[in-house]
Amino acid sequence: MTETETMTAVESPAEAIVIPSAEPVVADSPPASELEKSRTKEDNTSIKKSSPESSPLARLLKSPSALDGFILHLSRVIQTRQGTDTVLLFTTYAARLVGAILEILGRTTLRHSAQKVVEMAFKLPPSSSVVLSTVTAPPLATLALNLSKNIQGFTNMMGEWRTMNRFWGVIGTYFEARDLILRLRGEMVDEKGEKVPAPNRVNIAFMTVQILCNFIYNFGEGACWLTCKGATNLSEKTSAKLGLLAARSWSVWVALELVRLLIERARRTPSGDITTEEEWKMDWKANFLGTLPWMPLSAHWGTEQGLMPEIAVAAIATWPATVMMKNLWRKTA
Repeated sequence: MTETETMTAVESPAEAIVIPSAEPVVADSPPASELEKSRTKEDNTSIKKSSPESSPLARLLKSPSALDGFILHLSRVIQTRQGTDTVLLFTTYAARLVGAILEILGRTTLRHSAQKVVEMAFKLPPSSSVVLSTVTAPPLATLALNLSKNIQGFTNMMGEWRTMNRFWGVIGTYFEARDLILRLRGEMVDEKGEKVPAPNRVNIAFMTVQILCNFIYNFGEGACWLTCKGATNLSEKTSAKLGLLAARSWSVWVALELVRLLIERARRTPSGDITTEEEWKMDWKANFLGTLPWMPLSAHWGTEQGLMPEIAVAAIATWPATVMMKNLWRKTA
């Protein structure tokens, strides 16, 4: 990641989004904190009013349920656009992984069933005939394939949702470029009103190229998606090229980020404080391992035919998506 405080998430075909970490989302319901305060007041009131003779069932009905707590927690998670995108990312790839597994199981069962039919046919006398129309597919295989098809439709819808959400990523890229310019001019200040020092030459080079990659990505993916929806006059060939350009620019961004992190570790001078060093190592490891899985995925999406099967893509992407979801869930506890 660049030195500005941003969060990055990715999704197929090569989706990158740079979102200011504190950017709000318009809530459709009261803030979770208000809901929790209201719930706490109600619980306290109900406890005071309840008599010692009240039944366990009555006390259970008056207490907040686990589902209610989960919904309140989820409401806190999606209060920011970055939080919403993380939930969508995790849901999409977890579902894609399940769908890919079901498809493999269903097709494997069908092949195994077909092999049995062929073996039985060869065992019949030469004068016998086999009517294939009477052979039915195994019910479990049919169920698995139907579920896989339904999941694919669901994940396609989730992918479009994330694509529309990523359109706002160009604003995050703009602020990233703006912050870099202000730091170079010495005009950027932190929350305490102190000037933020300009980055060194190495980081300036990395940040500049990564910002350009993000702008290319935002333009390419947006043009490709809008063309698919009939919102532009671009040809399918041109939109496909722009989509590949966006994917490859994202691949360059990921590669640069990995190299930047390695250089940062090699050039770092230990502070001497054991606690500080341990925290830095943990943060660096989390950033590196969180970025690493997107390298093969971005390379896969940057080719016309792809490099990996669906189950490999889903499995690799589910890893960082799960880590991001766990971290976000813990921070909003």
